[in-house]
Amino acid sequence: MTSKYEQRALDYAKKYQLDGIMIGRGIFEDPYAFSDQSDWANFDKYQKIDLFKKHVKLFLSTYRNNERSQNVMKRFCKIYLNNFSGAKELREAVMAQKTLMRFLQS
Repeated sequence: MTSKYEQRALDYAKKYQLDGIMIGRGIFEDPYAFSDQSDWANFDKYQKIDLFKKHVKLFLSTYRNNERSQNVMKRFCKIYLNNFSGAKELREAVMAQKTLMRFLQS
């Protein structure tokens, strides 16, 4: 399944004979916008939460010793934690955590 962003990019590249395409905010609606097989629209609540946790773990392992503010990562929670019952409350709980490690432990 081709994402709507990928298809639009391919259409523009062909129409205007472009060498490359930049996808901006589209990535904030579909973390798999660059994948040939995006199934993001069909992810359930638990898959989205698990993927966000994976992203958080990668962030924490990459930026140890607070090399980057964890608040940077918090702003991405809306990408993952949306369009399911309780998403707003879960986002609020994530934002209220002092550290992302606490979110992982909850």
